[in-house]
Amino acid sequence: MKNRITRISALFLSISLTGFFPVADADADAEPIGVKSVNIYNCTPDKILINVWTMDISSDSTWREMGTLEGQYQNGTCPGRSLPLVLPLLNGHVYSIVAVAPSRCGGINDPANGRCQVNTTTIRGDQSGPIYNINLAGNVWLSN
Repeated sequence: MKNRITRISALFLSISLTGFFPVADADADAEPIGVKSVNIYNCTPDKILINVWTMDISSDSTWREMGTLEGQYQNGTCPGRSLPLVLPLLNGHVYSIVAVAPSRCGGINDPANGRCQVNTTTIRGDQSGPIYNINLAGNVWLSN
């Protein structure tokens, strides 16, 4: 497990503000890194409504709306005690996950419209992997 966490930590050094891509490792001989689920928190500073969409790239490539998240600030902190939107992942499947803010693009709730996207993530499911946490204010972290 220590080796896996070290490889995952190295991946997060290349995270950009527009997307997170922990599906490959710099070591070509290593097994692909995956996570068992994704927890999403809406800590956007303007407390906007977020719609979360997924596409299982490994099977049907159809966008599915997974839920919505209101702003989760409580008493000046976030996520605090707020519950995340939990996205379970199938083992070995690769997913595209998009957080959409319709209020930022004329009320459009479309995961394919780049103007509406707050966050895009591509990730592989692995039931033995950690939980991947996304705070839509820009932070990510792993947990067991």
